Amino acid sequence: SDTGVNGSDIWFKYKIDMTRLYMNQIINTIFPTCLLWLLAYSTLFINVQNFNNRFMGSVTSLLVLASLLGSIQSGLPKTSYFKYIDLWFLWYITNIFFIIISHIMLDCVTINHRFKEKENDVMAVKPIIREPIPVTPKTLSKREFINTIAIMVFPVLTIIFNTFYILRSLHG
Repeated sequence: SDTGVNGSDIWFKYKIDMTRLYMNQIINTIFPTCLLWLLAYSTLFINVQNFNNRFMGSVTSLLVLASLLGSIQSGLPKTSYFKYIDLWFLWYITNIFFIIISHIMLDCVTINHRFKEKENDVMAVKPIIREPIPVTPKTLSKREFINTIAIMVFPVLTIIFNTFYILRSLHG
C-alpha cells in the first residue's frame, strides 16, 4: 500500500492480488456433472431391446443433475444475468434430455402405432392397447444403427462444448 498528499487531496493506493480457486468448481460441479452425464451416456450401451433399464438410468441421471443444479445455485450470488455455470448445466441437462429422447426414438422404431381394441364384456369402455410388432432382423439392425449414431454423436458434441467452455472461461 501507498499513501500520499497532493495539495488538499489525500490518497491511498492498495494492491490486492486475486486468483481463482479452480479446484472447488472442479470437485463440486465439473466432476459430478461429467460423472452423471457418463452414467446417462452409458445407458446407450445397454441392449437396445431393454428400454426400461435404458430409460430409467438416463432419467435418474437427469433428476440427480437437476438437484445438483439446485444445490449449487443456492450457494451462488443472485444475479439478473446469465452466468457461465448456467451454460454448463444447460448443456448437460439438455444433452441428457436428448439421450432420453434417443431411447424413446429407438423404442418407437419397433412399436406398431396402430391401436387395437380388445373385447371386454365387463367394462363398457374398451381399452386401447398398443401391441409391439415382432422384432425382425431388419428392425433390430435399424435400431442398432440409430443407437450407434447416438453413441458417436453425444460424446463428440460434449467434447466440443467442453473445449469451448474451458477455453472461454480461461480467457474471460
